[in-house]
Amino acid sequence: MPHEPEFEYDVFISYSRHDQEWVRDELLKIVEEVGLRAFVDFRDFKSGAPSIKEMERGVTTSRKTLLVLTPNYIKSEWCEIESIMLHTLDPANRNLRLIPLLKTQCERPLRLGALTHVDFTDDADFELAWQQLLTALAEPLERTAEKPPEVQAKLNRSASYIAKRIGKYKSGIAIALFVLLLSAVGLFYWVLRNPAPIGSIAVLPFVNESGDPDVEYLSEGMSESLINSLAQLPHLSVKARSSVFRYKGKEIEPRQVAAELSVQAILGGRFVLRGDDVTLNLSLDDGRTGDHIWGEQYRRKKADLVSLQKDIVRNVSQKLGVPLSKADDQKLAKNYPENVEAYDSYANGRYHVLKLTPKEMQTGIDYFNKAIAIDPSYARAYVGLADAYRSSAIAGEMPSKDLFPEAKANAQKAIQIDDTLAEAHAELGFIMSWYDWDWRAAENEFKRALELNSNDADTHWFYAHLLSNTGRHAEALSEIRRAKEIDPLSLRINANEGQFLLHAGRTDEALASLQKTFELDSNFWLAHLFASSAYIEKGMFDEGIAEARKAEEFSGPNTHPIAFEGYALAKSGKRASARAVLAKLLQLSTKRYVSPYCVALIYNGLDERDKTLTWLEKGSEQRDPKMVFLRVEPKWNNLREDRRFQDFLRRVGLMP
Repeated sequence: MPHEPEFEYDVFISYSRHDQEWVRDELLKIVEEVGLRAFVDFRDFKSGAPSIKEMERGVTTSRKTLLVLTPNYIKSEWCEIESIMLHTLDPANRNLRLIPLLKTQCERPLRLGALTHVDFTDDADFELAWQQLLTALAEPLERTAEKPPEVQAKLNRSASYIAKRIGKYKSGIAIALFVLLLSAVGLFYWVLRNPAPIGSIAVLPFVNESGDPDVEYLSEGMSESLINSLAQLPHLSVKARSSVFRYKGKEIEPRQVAAELSVQAILGGRFVLRGDDVTLNLSLDDGRTGDHIWGEQYRRKKADLVSLQKDIVRNVSQKLGVPLSKADDQKLAKNYPENVEAYDSYANGRYHVLKLTPKEMQTGIDYFNKAIAIDPSYARAYVGLADAYRSSAIAGEMPSKDLFPEAKANAQKAIQIDDTLAEAHAELGFIMSWYDWDWRAAENEFKRALELNSNDADTHWFYAHLLSNTGRHAEALSEIRRAKEIDPLSLRINANEGQFLLHAGRTDEALASLQKTFELDSNFWLAHLFASSAYIEKGMFDEGIAEARKAEEFSGPNTHPIAFEGYALAKSGKRASARAVLAKLLQLSTKRYVSPYCVALIYNGLDERDKTLTWLEKGSEQRDPKMVFLRVEPKWNNLREDRRFQDFLRRVGLMP
């Protein structure tokens, strides 16, 4: 077990002076009533006034930091300083070192907006807010269990105090006070008796025991829907689909999965569809001990599939100790359409699109259109269409102008229907960066998506691409590592970390990172592609050529590996072989779409500048998505002083 650091204080409270009365008379009093040691400026600053040194002392000597967010506080320099300090100490906030407390409605900075906050605004449910705050502070509360009699007296006093103070915000209805009193005492009693609440979970793909592979899409779809719904709950870390689905078809102990994914609980399920009858058996196990926590068998008609999934989310969240608030329930209800046939078509669409072959993606598009025809207000179906169209352009290497406009229209339609759908904003951000080359608008969409759901690995991954391609390497690596925490077994995310390290000039670190991806899957083509690029930059051309050929073997239709092979051959002096590869690529372009960027790369390796720039011109005209790499791909370094190349950078928005 790692050594647990000692802290002088349990809670550091940071706020604007405009809120000092509320902090002193409400927040501080309740925090200290339950036996927590609080560090607060007006009492504990040695200098008597805010300073970097005093703020650092508050942050580093306290187990938790509460930021009381109001417009005045966010305008101050201290908000950003403290959040940066805490980001350094606990980069992903895994230990909940930082707890934003929203006192007044305001636009939160990205670094804070991505974190779950406790809502104390005028329209908030104050009973729930106090429960959420004190649950978030549960770790320091554990030490109060050392003296039960004294603690219980404090709990009783604090419960009475909270009940009295609630009247300041709501009418003094006796039943509300009584409910609050019971919930406060009950909460603290629960905290004392349960020192390690479940804060992380992996939902394994449900096993299809129907004996019919044609309903596999439904068992997978229900698993994915549950993952997406639980990921939206505050203070709950949920591992992403691509990580948990690597366990599909494997008989493995829950404790082993929990250890590999660093989660506290494992939820598994067995799905059976017989005619119109659905049976789903769920089992929730403690990942640390292997003990069975909860199990349930659900029997419903297929027509009731949507209501069944809503019930499952409520039941599982309750068993995890994260009961749904009214706002949570309303938000999660939007994940599902009213019509079960629309959901069925959506699940079928996802099942096919995720196979990422041109034929399967077109099948997925057909299913999404069917879902929309059944329910034109089904926002997630439009997101599915947007994802399918842009995936066809990127993964299927098909003409961007034929697909990205369709993707954008569907993402915008989803947002028009439901502006709170994080995935829709993430998709739109992806399209704006890879096709529109509107980096500022794309970043705004990613920020909005993270504000709505900070626990989505794909959004962090998309945003990391933008940051890397625009040269913000430290931020890109921070984002991709956050994505990897949520989705640790994702091959794409692991491989892209290597790419971003390479584009940051950290070639040896990139190769070390890619080696870890090979340990997950030695045949993953993107890892071989980026390894090829890294070896080329080190002048290890034979290794670069070998890796490029492996990438081509495993990639299917993608021409990027061919480009790296041709470039490496040219740079190693094997110009005849390089021209043969170039001829192969040009011949292929007569049969199907070929990325102009890739053709230009081989010409650049051959030092044929005019032809290089001619093909980059085609890439610009065709809005080739690979043009986004122009600023950071080191293979273009020889052209950086050329005004024509600089013009391409300006067109892509990568140079002022």
